[in-house]
Amino acid sequence: MAISERASRVLYGIEFIVFALIPVFALAAWAVFYGAGSLLMFLFALMMLVGSNETASLGEALRNLAIFAAIILLTAMGLIAILKFLRLSATFVNQGTKALQVYRETYWRCLAWAALPLLATTALVPYADPDLSGGLLLFSGVTLCIPLFHL
Repeated sequence: MAISERASRVLYGIEFIVFALIPVFALAAWAVFYGAGSLLMFLFALMMLVGSNETASLGEALRNLAIFAAIILLTAMGLIAILKFLRLSATFVNQGTKALQVYRETYWRCLAWAALPLLATTALVPYADPDLSGGLLLFSGVTLCIPLFHL
């Protein structure tokens, strides 16, 4: 039994609202605020590196610089993935499957951009904040998979 194109688009809209809307906004807000804070810390670590004369503080400044650069990179990758996901969702809902076929390569890039930040944050959040179990973040990432696989 095949489902019609219109019914598929309506089903996708419902899936997006139920499973993706809140996690997308939550992850985007988290990425923006966490990324902005990490950018400030990166700049402070860079100033520590420039003003450092001792070997011990130089090593610490380099370590901090590398950590905050990685966080900024993961945040940027996550935001790119969210934007691509929203673009693909809008294309599918507005224009259907034929228009989505044009963006097949973008779809796979979207998955690639999303994989590393999602894996890194779900693996590192429990270590960064022991009170936060990371289950909520994992659940948010898993619920996003439902509309993503529908695409």
